[in-house]
Amino acid sequence: MVTGIHIITNEKNIFTNEHYIVPLYQRGYAWEEKHIVQLIDDIMDVPNDSQYYIGSLIVHRRNDAYEVIDGQQRLTTLFLLLNYLEEIHNKEHVALRFDCRAKSNYTLEHINEIVSETSHVLIDDSNIQQELLSGYNIIRDKLKSIDIKKLKNNLCKTVLYRIEVPKHTDLNHYFEIMNTRGEQLEQSDVLKANLMAYLQGDKKWQEIFATIWDACRNIDGYIQMHFPKNIREEIFGSYWNELPVKRIKDYLNLSISKKQTNGHSIKEAISTDFKITSEEASNERNQKTRFESIINFSYFLLHTLRVFVHQEHITSQTDLLDKMLDDKKLVDAFDRVIRQGEINNKPINPQYFVKSFIICLLRTRYLFDLYITQVSDLDFEVEFIV
Repeated sequence: MVTGIHIITNEKNIFTNEHYIVPLYQRGYAWEEKHIVQLIDDIMDVPNDSQYYIGSLIVHRRNDAYEVIDGQQRLTTLFLLLNYLEEIHNKEHVALRFDCRAKSNYTLEHINEIVSETSHVLIDDSNIQQELLSGYNIIRDKLKSIDIKKLKNNLCKTVLYRIEVPKHTDLNHYFEIMNTRGEQLEQSDVLKANLMAYLQGDKKWQEIFATIWDACRNIDGYIQMHFPKNIREEIFGSYWNELPVKRIKDYLNLSISKKQTNGHSIKEAISTDFKITSEEASNERNQKTRFESIINFSYFLLHTLRVFVHQEHITSQTDLLDKMLDDKKLVDAFDRVIRQGEINNKPINPQYFVKSFIICLLRTRYLFDLYITQVSDLDFEVEFIV
């Protein structure tokens, strides 16, 4: 269920008669000055005749409250902002609380008294959450140079989308997907899911695809180092310097297993004669050799798609590829090639496309690391045209 909520209405605000709980698995309040100031500036820039959509708040119903899954940094900042503007009137039951974080709850409950120079309420300084206090002070300093009347008027035009996930959603899995990287799902994540759907029923190739994709996705560092040692040698040879093969059937022999590990067992590690071999020590040093890529993964996928279309001689009655690369159209670009492209005047077999593309991605990434890199820990930069 999606509900658009105005931050302030004539008599209410987003916290009136609503209670939000930040669960323990969420990190604490962490917005810095740049984030808070940007939010306020965006609200101040709302045109007179339009609304400002401030983003989404993902929640899960918990009894008579909403458990915040995603968007708590923005929600907490709005709570502090409305407190400063004296728009939150119910002080008996704080509308925003943190699970098992006494300092955070104490600070939210007494924020006005904490910052007041005239308050007669005795404050326990040791029980103050400094990040929340800092956020409030940043808001106070910023609003000294702001037209408060205009800010309140713009807040009446500011809308937050509250999205309630279904009742039986696996919250742990959902939160892991949404917040593992501190960001929401990217186009490349959606593309991965779409491509793997074509391999449904072929567990072996789904594992092959996911293993290669995840290794290539880590764009910083040499591709060889993102595979377990045994697979690394199977793909790149004993010296890890061979271009991966092109034939699809050769990848069926990869010893891919979720139980693989680069390390040692506990039994081995605690034995009295345990030693790290010179090869492993060298390995460890090599894994620390990293470079910062000149391109992000989404753009790398778009470049690889162009290579793949040329390599497979894919044709179409219409233009398959956009002249300008746009990572916001990543999913559409692949979908267009699969649906409209032809090989030898025949429609593309999606399974063949996915298997062949992931091999092309691996080979292209190997060549990219070999010839097109920008090393961050050296005193020079290499410039070139992609």
